[in-house]
Amino acid sequence: DEMSWDDLDSNSYVWQSGEEARADPERAAAFMQKVLDFRRDVRVLVDSMMRTQPMEFPIHKDSFWYVILMGIEHERIHLETSSVIHRQADLDSVQPSATFPLCELGRFHKSPTSITARSIPPNRLIQIEKGTTRLGRSWQDTKTYGWDNEFGNVSHLEVPAFAASEFLVTNREFFDFVEAGGYSTSRFWTTEGWNWVSDMKPEAPRFWQQYDDDYYLRTLCHEVPMPWDWPAEVCHHEAAAYCKFLSEKMGRSLRLPMEDEYLRLRDSIPADLQDSAHGPAWGEKTPGNVNLARWASSCPVDTFKSPSGVHDVLGNAWQHCATHIDVLDGFETHPLYDDFI
Repeated sequence: DEMSWDDLDSNSYVWQSGEEARADPERAAAFMQKVLDFRRDVRVLVDSMMRTQPMEFPIHKDSFWYVILMGIEHERIHLETSSVIHRQADLDSVQPSATFPLCELGRFHKSPTSITARSIPPNRLIQIEKGTTRLGRSWQDTKTYGWDNEFGNVSHLEVPAFAASEFLVTNREFFDFVEAGGYSTSRFWTTEGWNWVSDMKPEAPRFWQQYDDDYYLRTLCHEVPMPWDWPAEVCHHEAAAYCKFLSEKMGRSLRLPMEDEYLRLRDSIPADLQDSAHGPAWGEKTPGNVNLARWASSCPVDTFKSPSGVHDVLGNAWQHCATHIDVLDGFETHPLYDDFI
C-alpha cells in the first residue's frame, strides 16, 4: 500500500495464496469471514459516528468530516487504479455493468489504414497568451477537500506564452510511433525510460491488442475495434518518447507541458466540482469526461472543447507533465497521513 509501516512490515501480509486456499479451503473460508466481519464492524462504527457528529461547513482539516472526505477520496483513487487491474484480467473474469458504461462514440475500426482511422481530426498547436496562474492552497481559506501536497504558500506565477496541441494524442497518431519502431529506438527515450523499455519490453500501449494486422482496445469489460480518435493511454515514459519522436518528425521542439502551463489551460474553464477559489460548481454540466459523469472509458478527443480552444483540459485520460512532483513552500503534512509516501 502507500504507508511505510505497511511496506516495511512483511508480517502485515497474511493473505493466503490461491494454492494455499485450495489446499485448505476451510481455513481460507474462515479467514475471509474474519475479513468480512471486520469490514462490517468498521462500517457500523463509521456510520454511527456520521449519524451523531454535528455537521460543519466549511470543513477544515481538523474536522471529523475531513476524515470522512479523506476516506471517500481515497476510495475514489482505488476505484480508478483498480480499473487498470481489471483491464488486465481475462474477459471471462469480469462482467459489464450499467454503472460503468462504455462510450459508444468514436471512429472504431480494426485497421489503422482504413478510411475510418485516417479520418481523425487533424491536430494543431493552439497559441496560449502569457498570463498568471495560481499555485497552492491555504488550509485556512479552502472550502473543498484536497490532499496535503496541494497545500502550501499561495503564489501567482507569470507564465510565458506557449502553444499546446488542440487535442490529446490519439491512438491513430500514436500508431505512427509504434509503426516507426519507437519502442526499439533508444534515442527517443530518456535513460530511465529506456531502462523501462528494456525491462518491460513493450511493443505498444498496454491495452492495445493486435491479432495479425488487426487492432483492438481492451476497455474495462470489453475488447473493441480500435477507437482511433480516443486518446492514447500511455505512461509518462511513452508520452515523453512520443514527444521526441514527433519533434524529429516535424523538425521542431515539442515536449510535455509544465505544471504552470497546464494550470493556465485549466484556468480557461472557470468552474470546479464544487464552489472554490477556481470558480463556481459546474453542477450537471460537467465540462469533461471526468468523475464517471458520462462514461467509464475514454471518448473521442474532439468531444469537450474549452474556451481556449484546447480540448480535454479536464479528464478523458491520465495526462502527463514535465514538472517533477514536489511539495510547495509552506507545506505541512496532514496528521492523518504523516508518513504518506
